[in-house]
Amino acid sequence: MTRDYYGSINLETLIHVKKTITDKDGNEVKVLIIPIEENGLIQGEKSINANIRVRTIDEVDKYGNNGFISKQVPIKKIFGGDITYADLSQEDKDKMNKLSPILGNIRLYERQAANNEIAHLDFEPLKIQLYIVFICWVIILFAVAIDFHFGVKKSQKNGQPYIHSYGIRKSGQKLAQYFTVMIFMFFLDVINPFWVYSDLESLPLCSIIGCAVWVWTERKSVMEKFDDKIRSDFSDNSKDLLHTLDDIRAEMKNVTSDLADIRENSQRMKKTEDESH
Repeated sequence: MTRDYYGSINLETLIHVKKTITDKDGNEVKVLIIPIEENGLIQGEKSINANIRVRTIDEVDKYGNNGFISKQVPIKKIFGGDITYADLSQEDKDKMNKLSPILGNIRLYERQAANNEIAHLDFEPLKIQLYIVFICWVIILFAVAIDFHFGVKKSQKNGQPYIHSYGIRKSGQKLAQYFTVMIFMFFLDVINPFWVYSDLESLPLCSIIGCAVWVWTERKSVMEKFDDKIRSDFSDNSKDLLHTLDDIRAEMKNVTSDLADIRENSQRMKKTEDESH
């Protein structure tokens, strides 16, 4: 990833001389004279260069800096040969350190700094909260499934071997109602109103409370008496019951009409037989 830094270099950290000279027009000009050899600069054919080192840090320091720039002088340029830093005396090390000052500090460009902070945010607590919310929803689903299972078992014991669409429809409506309330509980967890009164910032308290209420409701549904459950079902399903009675009445009417036709045909056949004799 490309990162842009900005900063400044303090040239006065180098060995220097400040003077005021007069230009050709007689104006005073302040100049900074930086000796080449004394500062360990490298003179080329068309340029005079300074070796530098840039060090960055992951977190800003107390001054808001993301690193620093220092000047580096090759040991060979000062002492020659294959000598290493460890071979230097303390006096020579002090000399090297003096020739390798920190020139200035650098900072990450503000927009990239903001993006960098977002990239380094710790989302682990948020993941834990989402996992807990997901587990609450799964628990509610299992609670409704357990209630449906025991409802089927009780129906079978009462002589109803088949699963009616009414029971499935009621369970689906109940599940939809529970999850709708849980969605609003999740919204409350996003707002986090309880954080003002509680230190449990990593817990979605609203979702946990909603889950507990619905599980307790399903527990009561499982434990209620079957007769009360049947009365409740017929009360809620009165339209289906009336529709079933209408169907039965229509079937009875058709059967009665068929019996009348059979009786009339039987009498007609008997009359025909009597006339033939």
